[in-house]
Amino acid sequence: SKCRQLARMSRLEGPAAREAVTARLRRFAGEQGEACLLVVLAGGQRVVVSYVDCDQAVRVSQATVEKIPFFEKPTGRMLAAIADEAELRQVLARHGLPGKHWDGIADESSLRKELAALRKRGFCRVGHGKEGLVALACPVSAGGERAWGVVGTFAPGYRCPPAREKALLKALRKLAADLAADVAAGTARSA
Repeated sequence: SKCRQLARMSRLEGPAAREAVTARLRRFAGEQGEACLLVVLAGGQRVVVSYVDCDQAVRVSQATVEKIPFFEKPTGRMLAAIADEAELRQVLARHGLPGKHWDGIADESSLRKELAALRKRGFCRVGHGKEGLVALACPVSAGGERAWGVVGTFAPGYRCPPAREKALLKALRKLAADLAADVAAGTARSA
């Protein structure tokens, strides 16, 4: 598990990989008008590798998003869904069961069932009523390999009716595929 985490981080260490990731995120933010980020799991924690803000006058601040507990964030849920057994143990040791942060999940069996459903669906959506926030997350993986990261975006609810949310999810899935291809190509070139 530690080797997997180190390999995950090393994929993104080189300047070419970081530039490619940032360029993709900037393109998404520019085209979609919403902030986006790439996160990975390390030591049971959600680690933001890269974040690009949007140019909207009204936007959700990254500081606000980071204050939301791990299991309330779609990126956190998706990271738990793609985690191997040792990584999931680290997540649970650090954050505990979701409880009030995710549909009252209070036992490991229920959590595993929900995580399996997320893996099958291939994305996570969370709507926060009180903040008026819609947040989406998709796993990043190339050609049948295990997912190594998660991309996410979030927007004020008033700017995200169903048709817009569908378009954002489609763009986010494309971003995930493009990042996987870029990082795989960068890793292949440096090997």
